Amino acid sequence: MSKISIDQDILTLMKDNNPSALELIWDHYANDLLTYLTSILKSRHNAEDVLQEVFITIARKSQLISKTQRFKSYLFKMTSNHAMDYIRKEKRKKSDANKKQQYTDLIGHSSSEEDEIIKEENEELINALKKISQEQRSIIMLKIFNDKTFHEIADFLNISDNTAASRYRYGLIKLKKFLKGFNHDK
Repeated sequence: MSKISIDQDILTLMKDNNPSALELIWDHYANDLLTYLTSILKSRHNAEDVLQEVFITIARKSQLISKTQRFKSYLFKMTSNHAMDYIRKEKRKKSDANKKQQYTDLIGHSSSEEDEIIKEENEELINALKKISQEQRSIIMLKIFNDKTFHEIADFLNISDNTAASRYRYGLIKLKKFLKGFNHDK
């Protein structure tokens, strides 16, 4: 069976929402994709994680993918995009960890008085978050605490990227307003 024929079979199965499309993709492309990801990410373990994400995306977006003309090219481009997203996330995590370490080094160990201030500020942040809409709060939590991109948030919440970004922006504006009130009270 030629690759073109396999690709057509995969696309037909995907159009019909047939789960065996994933099996066929796995059987014919998983090893090539894993090798490709390993060469980009320099780690088989990370490559396996990203490959799993690729297959989750395929399963979730099978109807959209089924409309492509060149399945193999689309598959490898999608895989490449997932790898780049993974690399960006890892860089952000390392950067955040470095910032936290620098901050910890700068302030040293906190006293119980500082702990009390931090606890009070955290409570005020939680109270401020409760004052904004659920939509804005969800997006802020996903963006800041779960390190999600607007595209990932939009996918997850089934909204547009721009809607996710604007709800985030307006939510932050409201949070700043509520937290300014907290700071002025002191």
